[in-house]
Amino acid sequence: MKKDLFLFLSAILLLSACSRNPKEYRMPEFRTEKDATVEHISKPLEIMHPHRIYEYEDKIILIAYVGKGEDTFYLYDKATGNQIFSGIKFGNGPGEVNGGLYNVSFDSGVLSYSDIQVGERLSFNVSDLLSRGYEAISVEYFEVVPWTIAADMAGGKQFYFGDKTFLKKDSLVVPRIRMVDEKGDTYSYTEETIDDDAIRFFTYMQPYRATSPDGSKLAVASGRGAILETFSIESGIENIQTRYFIRPGIEIKDMSYSFTDAEVWGFGGLSATDKWVFSIIDLKHRCIDKSVQLIFNDIAKFDWSGKPLAIYHTPYQINCFCVDSKGDLVYAVTQDSEGCYYLSKISL
Repeated sequence: MKKDLFLFLSAILLLSACSRNPKEYRMPEFRTEKDATVEHISKPLEIMHPHRIYEYEDKIILIAYVGKGEDTFYLYDKATGNQIFSGIKFGNGPGEVNGGLYNVSFDSGVLSYSDIQVGERLSFNVSDLLSRGYEAISVEYFEVVPWTIAADMAGGKQFYFGDKTFLKKDSLVVPRIRMVDEKGDTYSYTEETIDDDAIRFFTYMQPYRATSPDGSKLAVASGRGAILETFSIESGIENIQTRYFIRPGIEIKDMSYSFTDAEVWGFGGLSATDKWVFSIIDLKHRCIDKSVQLIFNDIAKFDWSGKPLAIYHTPYQINCFCVDSKGDLVYAVTQDSEGCYYLSKISL
């Protein structure tokens, strides 16, 4: 009798699990919640828009927009926060970058700006740039598939992220993720997380991406709401897990979007180790609330199946960040309530 009851209950649970909507949104529940320790390691930075930050040996690399004709590449001493070098101006001249500022990759000491508007990639080894100057810079061209919205390089692989436009019904359908490996072989992933063309287009206008240092995994997070996808990229692109945390709270009208009352910020950037995925995240501030001075105060930790593990609170806005290989130390550009930017070290 007990055995029959056990089998009956097991069958009910199995049917319940199978009938569950895989796209059901559930706010992440973290096992651990704690305050992180933040230490400023620099004086206030004279920048306007920090984009990317990387740890490199005993240095910190910052990619930021300051103004037209100004440098975009900054190098700092990790211990003192003192600036060591700056270069790569924002512009359209030789050795300068424009659209590439928004698609920067750093892999094995080589930093690359990929301009997806013109299919041009400017790259250099950071150590070579310091010793040889602009002679260390190389420029190569790559094929731009229509509606490519982002590009990355990691582990010898090239990644391109795309979407079809909902503005033209006969537009070319491009893969969401396209990977070109070291041999030149191309792999595509086409599964969509959002069925509605318009909502998906604006949700993924700025997808956040991170690869594991060993080059075996890729994480992609939505720019609106909070949808986290993880992939194995050792031989092709294979989805590990897709987690639906926060529904994108946007409305489409007149070929643009606006926030609904329910929309919170969600994800704000990704970084990864071989074991974990980390994200800047904001689960409490409404996008329509203009009175909030500091958003994205927290860092979230997930495993590579997208399971929420921990959330760390800070008193600052975190604009961009990178995590060290052990996953317990973060270098970031933080912003205080006065609007000042700092290079900061965050202990998780």
